[in-house]
Amino acid sequence: MSVTPPVNQSGVAVLQEYGGILWRSKLLILGCIALSAALSWGYCVITPNYYLSEALIVAEDHRLVENVVHEPGEGNFDRRLFIIQRQITSQDFLSEIVRELNPYPKKLEVAGEYTAILELAKAIKVDKVKADHAGNVFTAGNGIEAFTVSFMHEHPKTAKDVTARISEKFITENIKEREYDAEGASRFLDEELRRVKLELEKREAQ
Repeated sequence: MSVTPPVNQSGVAVLQEYGGILWRSKLLILGCIALSAALSWGYCVITPNYYLSEALIVAEDHRLVENVVHEPGEGNFDRRLFIIQRQITSQDFLSEIVRELNPYPKKLEVAGEYTAILELAKAIKVDKVKADHAGNVFTAGNGIEAFTVSFMHEHPKTAKDVTARISEKFITENIKEREYDAEGASRFLDEELRRVKLELEKREAQ
């Protein structure tokens, strides 16, 4: 329907004309609203809910070991975060978690462990954040370098268990690496000490 009001028609008359059009089409409008509400309700009922579990991990500084063994770039948090992301989403890291917690039993049974690992890696996110000493996270300003590990799953307990296991496994492996670095630094210092001692003994003999 095309309505062309006269040039001299007032604004109130135009609004009344359009109001009449809406009133005559009220069944069509109400039908569209009802259909949209029904489709939205059906989508909410059919679509499964997903739950997000998140853990905050504080990144300790590597400067002491870096200064001793001369490994450049270890103090750069962005580079370290990239390495952490690759480590957490790697097949070697996630294979043990898939076998322990089995977050995707159907995929593991039908497609195998590798497919379940890929699905798990896609649901994991590692994000850089800033935190204070109380563990409060903020996005700007100075603070402690930290990152969050989050995992999304349709079962809340699975989301919580997988996130906790990822954090625990990462921290355990990181502690082992720190111990190995400390042992390497200690060996380096011992060798330097022996070298300096030999040089001093040679100079003393001369």
